Amino acid sequence: MILISLGIALSIWAISLGLMTTTLRSQEEEYRRTTEESRRVLKTLDALEKEIDRFKRLYSFDLWIPHFPDPLMARVFLMRHLTRTFQLYKGGGVRLDIYPTEEKKGKVSYIRMNVEATFRNFKEMLGLLETLEGRPPLFILEGLECKKEGERISVLLSFRFAYRVQKRDKGA
Repeated sequence: MILISLGIALSIWAISLGLMTTTLRSQEEEYRRTTEESRRVLKTLDALEKEIDRFKRLYSFDLWIPHFPDPLMARVFLMRHLTRTFQLYKGGGVRLDIYPTEEKKGKVSYIRMNVEATFRNFKEMLGLLETLEGRPPLFILEGLECKKEGERISVLLSFRFAYRVQKRDKGA
């Protein structure tokens, strides 16, 4: 009788041990699955965070609309930047006409200008436009006139240049 009771007890213990092992295996598998999913989510979040940082760097307000201590410095920067950019794209006979008055909308000021130049071909002119419109600082193209003159292309561009005035502290 004791042997039968002991046999029954061992059988029950073996069955419960088997059930516990099955339960532990399923819990272990669930843990692995959850852990792997968490890793994928963290990788995705890291990639998203990097993309947000890249976006902030590329489209920063300070990058596209720069600060200058006064409007005169903005005009000097504008003339130098445009002259270099036109030279880079082989624009010849560059003439800058900057309007004496400025517009202001909130904290952003705008300088209006016309630029006349000649190019050897449309590819150079389009490269210049792509650079001015697609890279910082912000130039807003308002008008474009092209005229073929012999082998060259005469261009009249009207732009607005956006900038901000940042007053310097007297103590600094």
